[in-house]
Amino acid sequence: LAGRDGLDGHLALVACQRSCLQTAGCSAVIWHDSKDAHSLNCWLRGSGDLDSCMENPEFNLMVLANSTSTEMKAHPPQPPPQLQQLPQPQPPQPPPEKPSAWESIVAKNCRPGEGADFAINGIDVLPAHLALQDCQDFCDRLPACDAIVWKDTKGGREPNCFPRKQVDISRCATEPGSLLRLKPSTMKKFLVDAARA
Repeated sequence: LAGRDGLDGHLALVACQRSCLQTAGCSAVIWHDSKDAHSLNCWLRGSGDLDSCMENPEFNLMVLANSTSTEMKAHPPQPPPQLQQLPQPQPPQPPPEKPSAWESIVAKNCRPGEGADFAINGIDVLPAHLALQDCQDFCDRLPACDAIVWKDTKGGREPNCFPRKQVDISRCATEPGSLLRLKPSTMKKFLVDAARA
C-alpha cells in the first residue's frame, strides 16, 4: 500500500486482520509470530504477484477471502523453452519444482456441518497450545489431514490447533481470529475442482 509498510506496535493476528479489513485497497497481510511482544509484526499489502514472493517459514502471507483475482494472484508457470534439434534429441527435462507452500485464508473456520470434518475421528482440537508451524507439521504427518484451523489465542495455554479433512471452503464459517491453512495438495485439488465446475 502506498506510503505504508509495517503497522506500529506488536499486533495480535486478529488485530492485524482487522486493520486490513478497515484499510481501502488492502487485500492481504504479512504477519510474524515473533513471540517477543514488542517488535513490528504486521504488514498490509495491496496488489502483488504470489509467484514473486520470497519464501520464509517465519512469516505468514494471508490473503483476504474476498480479494479479487486482480489483487493478489499467482501466474501459471511458463513452459520451458523448446530445445533445438540435436543429432540425438532427448525430451526436455521439466524444471525442478519449487517447494510447495501452505495457503492461508484469514477469518475462516471449517468444522463438521460447516465445510469440513475432523481429521481424527471424534477429536476437534489437539490437547495443547501449538505454534503455527508445529500445528502444520502435525497435519503433514497425518495422511487424512487436509488442512488446519489455527487460532492465535496469545494465552500460551489454550488448545488452538484444529486438524481438518474434506474441506469445502465455500461452506466454511467466517470467524475473525481463525486462520485456515490448506496443505499444498488440498489447494491444488480445490483449484482443479473449481476449474471443472
